[in-house]
Amino acid sequence: MRLYFAAALFSVQEREFNARLAASIEAVGFDVFLPQRDGYEGPLDPDDAEQADVARKIFEIDTRQVLGCDVMLCVLDGRVPDEGMAFEMGLAHGDRLHQNRHRRLIGLSTDLRRGGTARNAMLAGGLDEVYADEESLLQRLSEIIGD
Repeated sequence: MRLYFAAALFSVQEREFNARLAASIEAVGFDVFLPQRDGYEGPLDPDDAEQADVARKIFEIDTRQVLGCDVMLCVLDGRVPDEGMAFEMGLAHGDRLHQNRHRRLIGLSTDLRRGGTARNAMLAGGLDEVYADEESLLQRLSEIIGD
């Protein structure tokens, strides 16, 4: 079963959290697509002339993976949830509605400022379920993989 890991990935802490949680999810039995590990990484210099090509490649690869996943995990942490995650979630939700395709959209909100919820109505409305800690998330994913 394919899981797309949608989360911020720009700081060392975010990347380390994502990698550790992705490994735990893989141990449960999912085939995880983690963009920071499995996606395209081009030049990181914003002045690089090829930056538009890098953005296009990232968009194409990640879009393909979003549309092919069975479960999407949306990490909602941060003062403001990551805009890339929000776009990916909207894409997955829209595809599910228009293609009549079953896909679970699951949120993880460990940020104490959020109280374990998705505060934005558009994010909360698009998610099937939200978990406040890794343990309950992993328990639920174990149930899904066992179905």
